[in-house]
Amino acid sequence: MPAHWMPGYENSLAGNRPLDAFVEFTLADAPPPVNRIPPWLMKQLMRLLLVLRPQYRQMLDLLPQNLREWREIVRPDGSYENYREISAGVLFMYGGNSRSRAVTLCVERLTAIIPHAEAWEFPKLDHFGIERTAPAEVARVAADYFLKG
Repeated sequence: MPAHWMPGYENSLAGNRPLDAFVEFTLADAPPPVNRIPPWLMKQLMRLLLVLRPQYRQMLDLLPQNLREWREIVRPDGSYENYREISAGVLFMYGGNSRSRAVTLCVERLTAIIPHAEAWEFPKLDHFGIERTAPAEVARVAADYFLKG
């Protein structure tokens, strides 16, 4: 998993600059051409986003937890091939409109390695759509998966 952004992110959080941390993370995980936006411009765009969509302000409060989550994500990095020993069925569900490089990488690598893994894309949902936009649709897919097995 890409982790080059984590030191700058951590420094921004330690310096009480959450917007800078958010920019570090966003540019690291964004697909081209978004990941080529200069950080100073992305910061201005995010300020605008926070005005137009106030619900995103909550994300600033979650940045320390995001850092803890990503430390756990990268901790076993490079050992994903060990997952081929998983014998249970695994269902990966993700929003196809997420455009997260990390999500794409996880789904591609883990479905190729885990013997009984399946991926279910919700094409219209973004990264948060799974729980915020269409929980009933997601629950239906999960129920169908577990009922067939």
